[in-house]
Amino acid sequence: MDAMDVQTFEYLPEKKTLIVRVNEKSEHLDNETFKETQWKIVQFLIDHPVVNLLLNLKEMKFVVNLTLQAWVGEVIMPELFKTSVLRVGYVMPLGFIENLSAEQTSEEVSKFMEDLPEHGVAYFEEEDEAILWFISNQTPEVA
Repeated sequence: MDAMDVQTFEYLPEKKTLIVRVNEKSEHLDNETFKETQWKIVQFLIDHPVVNLLLNLKEMKFVVNLTLQAWVGEVIMPELFKTSVLRVGYVMPLGFIENLSAEQTSEEVSKFMEDLPEHGVAYFEEEDEAILWFISNQTPEVA
């Protein structure tokens, strides 16, 4: 399984927003492919002036184990903060266990952002709510 089989990207350049949608095929992810999905996101953020990152995990069926949660915090978060992302919005998974693992993983993001006043993390039930949150926060100019 390829990392892009389980997630799609929608880039809204006028809003400096990347929407990542994880689908139900994520149920068949293994740890290495999960890591690939994270690296694909980071690479896109390096290559594009994204200020708002929306992770739509509503259909996610993969449970992010504690080892992967720690990996996200130790490896992915430092890379994320080298990019122009200021706000991360989450649409959380419907399944209880998936929701719990996503929440614990997103806490790794929050830890990094709590000391950065311009940065923010928020949780939503629908994409539209997150987009409104992004719009209501003034988007700084990004080259």
